[in-house]
Amino acid sequence: MCHYKVTSLSIFINFSANLMVALLSLPMLARLGAASTFWIFAAICAVFVWFSFHVPETRGKSLEDVEHAFRQRHRERQRQASANSAGSGLSLARRAQRSLGNKYGTFG
Repeated sequence: MCHYKVTSLSIFINFSANLMVALLSLPMLARLGAASTFWIFAAICAVFVWFSFHVPETRGKSLEDVEHAFRQRHRERQRQASANSAGSGLSLARRAQRSLGNKYGTFG
């Protein structure tokens, strides 16, 4: 994706988020009260803070470098998932049956 497209998308998302806050604040204050409105917006902010720690830093990197980093991270997760599922030697159906059986105490 081109740099100008990503910048445009970022500006659009920022504008949309600001618009939603502006449109929702007064009705939420009227219906829910100040404390509930604050906690809802605080929870949304907490989600974005959590998200910012789980996305790699992209400052000073080209778009190709960022794309490569995300692809590499995706491949590593796929390898881990396949290693976890292949390492047990059980079929998917049998593992599901065992996990349900362990949960409810009905299967061996």
